[in-house]
Amino acid sequence: MIPYGFWEPCLGLPLQVTYTDSWDDSTPTGCQGANNAPGAAVVPAISDDRCFDGLRNFNQIRPAVFDGGFAFADYDLDHINDVRATARAQIDNYYTNVGNLNLAYGDQLQLGLLPGDYIVAAATPPGYHPAGIKPSTRASPFLAFSMSMTATALFPPFATYNFDGGWFVESAPQFSANWNAPNSERWVIPLGGGVGKITKLGTQPIALRLHFYWNVERPENAPEALLRFTITLLFPK
Repeated sequence: MIPYGFWEPCLGLPLQVTYTDSWDDSTPTGCQGANNAPGAAVVPAISDDRCFDGLRNFNQIRPAVFDGGFAFADYDLDHINDVRATARAQIDNYYTNVGNLNLAYGDQLQLGLLPGDYIVAAATPPGYHPAGIKPSTRASPFLAFSMSMTATALFPPFATYNFDGGWFVESAPQFSANWNAPNSERWVIPLGGGVGKITKLGTQPIALRLHFYWNVERPENAPEALLRFTITLLFPK
């Protein structure tokens, strides 16, 4: 996992290294039945409860790993401390704040990555290459993702009503709560809605929307209202 954007000039690479789960290295165990039939020699010998694809294992569910699955839950803090001690201090401070919130709210939050943009680069074992990428290709497969604050909750209700001629009315407010803020500054609750129309720009179907929302509950520095105009490209089958 490597940094992207804001983090890129600040830290060396990588921020963390992990390995994918392997089905072959962690196959299911404890299957019921018997692999060794009475009077029949099995070479090489195997245990009776060994799991593999066969008639004996039909209709059985056993715990197993997701082959190829991976996750990042923390940083290589020793490496980050070597290349940028101030970044290490920022991460430690974030974890301390989350721990204090858990003491106040009963372990509702989990430690993880700080908010920011990251890129994951994959490397395959010798002799293998990622699906869809030719061995002669010099590009590496990348996956970009963004982390949002674990202490912020979003609640996006949605309602719409369609009329003839492609017109519709809808409401899609985005309620949010910042658990790091005091009670009086925690919530943003907008009320409102808007109108829209499905039409075409040349031959391209599009949806036009104009929404207005009034923040009936908001932090002191948040805007009182929001006017939003959007154009959405549509690709009907």
